[in-house]
Amino acid sequence: MTELGYPNVDVLGWYDLDAPSGTLVDIISTISKAAAKAVSDAEIVKHLREQDVVVIGSTPAAYRTFFDNDLSKWKRVAEEANISVE
Repeated sequence: MTELGYPNVDVLGWYDLDAPSGTLVDIISTISKAAAKAVSDAEIVKHLREQDVVVIGSTPAAYRTFFDNDLSKWKRVAEEANISVE
């Protein structure tokens, strides 16, 4: 973004796991624990870091907070730039 003339814009790409609304809490918990285990595996972390991926891993609640904050930021950017989705 700096090269485009926006030195104060911080844009991050991220990956997540989603489930349909109404998915049972036990299923969400099982998937969350499996994902946390995967991103703590040394070989997986090494592979991801070689691709400049920052491995975080979090709880479903922490991810929801992150997601809501990121969505709010980009909605604000779209509104200020008068961008709409058709």
